Amino acid sequence: MEHTQWRRPVQAAGLDITGPLEAIQFMDHRWPGVKAMSFATAHQSCLAALDGREKPDHARDCFKQAVDEAQLH
Repeated sequence: MEHTQWRRPVQAAGLDITGPLEAIQFMDHRWPGVKAMSFATAHQSCLAALDGREKPDHARDCFKQAVDEAQLH
């Protein structure tokens, strides 16, 4: 399921993040130094969506919440 895409991308630091794989790559390589609990929740949720343990839309919601909390718009 690594090619799972969201119906609507999430804006993060001027980028359109279109699915859980891109979200994980963004979190691993472009996220600022401070990581809140929402970051950990989003990362875990995106991994779960990639292997089918969670729905992609839930991972999107978690990622969007982490982006909002970190003010990465």
